[in-house]
Amino acid sequence: MKKMNAKLAIRIAILTVGMVGAFFAASFQPISAADGGPIILCPPGQKNCDNGLPKA
Repeated sequence: MKKMNAKLAIRIAILTVGMVGAFFAASFQPISAADGGPIILCPPGQKNCDNGLPKA
């Protein structure tokens, strides 16, 4: 078996950390509206839309 060089070991470590981080981030629930319901947005192009959310 060939000896693993440092460059390949670093590349494998970075890819492994990236994959573990992606699975960790995907394990969280998505953020929903404050009351627990769906986030309701206005249709695109509609003027004077009131979606019930507080104005910023």
